[in-house]
Amino acid sequence: MRLFCVPEVTAHSGCQALNRCLTLLNVRTTSTSDRIRTAALELFARQGYAGTSVRQVAGEAEVSPGLVIHHFGSKDGLRRACDEHAIAFIRRERSEILIGRSVFSTTAQFVADHPEIIPISRYLGRMLGNNDEAARALFDRLVDAAADALDTGVRAGLIRPTDDPEARAVGMAAWNASSLVLGDLVAARLGGDSVYQPEVSGRIERVLLDIYRRGVLTDDTLIKAIRMPEVDQQEES
Repeated sequence: MRLFCVPEVTAHSGCQALNRCLTLLNVRTTSTSDRIRTAALELFARQGYAGTSVRQVAGEAEVSPGLVIHHFGSKDGLRRACDEHAIAFIRRERSEILIGRSVFSTTAQFVADHPEIIPISRYLGRMLGNNDEAARALFDRLVDAAADALDTGVRAGLIRPTDDPEARAVGMAAWNASSLVLGDLVAARLGGDSVYQPEVSGRIERVLLDIYRRGVLTDDTLIKAIRMPEVDQQEES
């Protein structure tokens, strides 16, 4: 079922309302472990990992705290399950787009077809902002996912190859991560409440697609101005 109201909600209320809608729609078909993970992902995104207890997750999922531990072993195990779910979603959707199985005209359309992207994005933004060991591990996985997607694009002839694929993957992952962490600030600057509002996402995607396709520099003047001597020496040799 499409939830067409999703792009219109605020960044804070949208995550909470969306997960409650998903829970009501799927309560009879979603497994207990999935319900627990969905509740945890929403609470971690809203309150932070440290500010969320197993008991709160259990209450949100309408199960006992013991059942949470039964399925995930610990609160940390629950966080790892949320990480895995988020990374799997990113890998799957990127792959579908790169191999041509998924086509969408706008970000708003993608969100309408994949409303789970909102709580996942909020979760990733909150967890990456912690700057702790868990955040570093999560970022490493995002880099690996970006590297695989870029490699797929290169092999398909859609993306130019590079002599330093790891650095490019790190740069792309950092770019994407910054939009997750700074989403609310980006939306506010552009006069909206959420980066998923059509009027906000539309402006961003047009500019980013232009940067990806054509770049921003008119010539190589600035590139020459900041070139490192050792790079020039390597090219001359």
